[in-house]
Amino acid sequence: DVFRNTQAKLAEASERNMKFTIPILSLLLVHSQVNGQGRGQGRVQEHGQGIRIRNNVFPATDWLREAINNDGIDNAIEVKFKSTMTDEKIQKAVDKIKEKTRCPSANRVFSQVNKYDAKHREAGLHLFYRFDCTDVEKTDMEQMDRKLDLNQKGSKAVMAILNLEEETDNDINDDNKFGIVAVNPSFSIVSVGDSPNLRGLQSSPPVNDPRFGTQPHYNTVNLPQAWDILTAKGAWSRAQDVVVQVLDTGKNPNHEDLQTNKWKNPGEICGNGLDDDGNGYVDDCHGYNHADGTGTDLQGGGDHGTHCTGTVAADTDNEKGVAGVCGGRGSSPGASIMTSVGFGATATRGFEDALEYGADNGARISSNSWGFTQPLSEATWANMATKAAIDYATENGVIVVFAAGNDNSDASYYPGYYEKTVSVAAAGSGPSSLQAASYTNYGPWQNITAPGSNVYSTTGTSASSSYGYKSGTSMACPHIAGILALGVALSPLATNEELLNCLYSTAFYIERYSPGDMGAGMADAESFLECLEPPSTVSPAPTPTTSMAPSSAPSISNAPTAECINVQVSITTDYFYSETSYNLVDASNGEVVMSRNDYPNSYTTYTDSECLSCGDYTFTINDSWGDGICCSYGNGGYEVLVEGEAEARISGGEFGSSKSYLLELECTSQGTSQSPSQLPSMS
Repeated sequence: DVFRNTQAKLAEASERNMKFTIPILSLLLVHSQVNGQGRGQGRVQEHGQGIRIRNNVFPATDWLREAINNDGIDNAIEVKFKSTMTDEKIQKAVDKIKEKTRCPSANRVFSQVNKYDAKHREAGLHLFYRFDCTDVEKTDMEQMDRKLDLNQKGSKAVMAILNLEEETDNDINDDNKFGIVAVNPSFSIVSVGDSPNLRGLQSSPPVNDPRFGTQPHYNTVNLPQAWDILTAKGAWSRAQDVVVQVLDTGKNPNHEDLQTNKWKNPGEICGNGLDDDGNGYVDDCHGYNHADGTGTDLQGGGDHGTHCTGTVAADTDNEKGVAGVCGGRGSSPGASIMTSVGFGATATRGFEDALEYGADNGARISSNSWGFTQPLSEATWANMATKAAIDYATENGVIVVFAAGNDNSDASYYPGYYEKTVSVAAAGSGPSSLQAASYTNYGPWQNITAPGSNVYSTTGTSASSSYGYKSGTSMACPHIAGILALGVALSPLATNEELLNCLYSTAFYIERYSPGDMGAGMADAESFLECLEPPSTVSPAPTPTTSMAPSSAPSISNAPTAECINVQVSITTDYFYSETSYNLVDASNGEVVMSRNDYPNSYTTYTDSECLSCGDYTFTINDSWGDGICCSYGNGGYEVLVEGEAEARISGGEFGSSKSYLLELECTSQGTSQSPSQLPSMS
């Protein structure tokens, strides 16, 4: 099973690359060590989460209480009915459940679409219902005396489950009464949100996007070389036929760099207020906002999805902004982005419907930078609508890619933990670009790794066309979705198994703590395409590659002149992010030329850069509590990189209140050459 077993590939990759081996979700739970090994093998958490009682129908009461305390569930419950239940019996059971739980409204998790109804029923999607308990009268529930704080998020869902649990086992199982297979709370869902690196930079930019120089993470996966392969094979003309669904917050509809690579629903007339193609959605010309219930407003809530969309397929070689992984070349467009919104402006919902929508409407790849806020047991996952949606998508030919999560854990964080997904772990940036990021989830259930730190892409809402850095496995996931899209464009007849075999077998092997815990390793787009189309069949690429041709300019593109040297400061915060600050001072006049003291999040890497004049500078890293940022409360750190140099000039993380260095920037024809000197520490 190519979706699940990468171990054979790992052995080969490890032997081939061993001499090079280098020894994303809310942080809501402190996870205990798990038992068992491997993806999807029912690893059970020691604190009992997901353990079931009563006919394997209801979750354990103590686990439900813990889930409330950790903000892991919403005020809704999800019920799966037995496959023997008719529509009439299901409706009667729904009414009984509403009466028993006091949850006033219920809807099918998957929308009823006449065009695809037989197909959906065959997959059992009609059996899932969600009951909204948000509007339950508080006094009504308090009469049950369950000793719950009904002001806490999720408490009404737990109360509803406990009320329903009072029914006898026979009644719960009886098709003429309830006919229930499983009851679960509705789990909370969240999105899971460089400097020169160790892989080869090209001597000149391969595309004309002016901000391409801020995307060195593409060199980590040998992306420019992969673009050359598509150019040489004339495959860019097929890229627009590859539909990539991005299920997230949506995208900025007015962004200057996201105007070309849009999926167009061939059966829909835009803006006429009708469901022209009969697929159950009105005006879904370029996708659908499942959270807010509209086909015309695909912005959703925030710009997380805009950033992910730009990584997959920002309009490329268009003399604007950034490049996308599969964004096109020359006059040829890139992959077609189907925008699906689960994080809306008014609600967070519709993820299952969206996955079903993508499968029904031609998506080949689905990019999902989201997940549940806590681990689940296999028993819980087995009867969830999200699993059914992924099963439906994969059975209909979609490669479903998920971010692994940002919890620095090997626990069972679904959906990425599920063996039918492609789970993507994240690597660091700069000198750490071939090492696991400090925040990434890891373990034998991972499939592949991609750049996730200091990823530069499109940002902003409908009022602006901006660009910026984000870090997380959320950023790694769209790299893999885009690389797979390149593979489909090159080899449109390749099966999903062939695509994934080539992706895994050509990865550059890395690990974190044990073999296989970062999947097959760092993706290599060039080798991936060569696996699909052997090098002997590829003509020499017409664009220039790295060469030793004499030049008065440095070999790295967009290098500064002798009067200006680019300096980049990267800070990775620990748990107490507000304690951290730095400043870079011109030693000749005392002027502060770079500084920052407003870090907004824990376990996140932030990068600033400036082009500085030659001379001496003092870099000082500060921690207001006095315990540094590396060791006690997370693996934070700092590094200062100078353009033209492969390794950080200054780096560390362990210090007291502050630590200072002298940074000497000497302008020569060969760039800077002198090392920094450490100044006495300030305590």
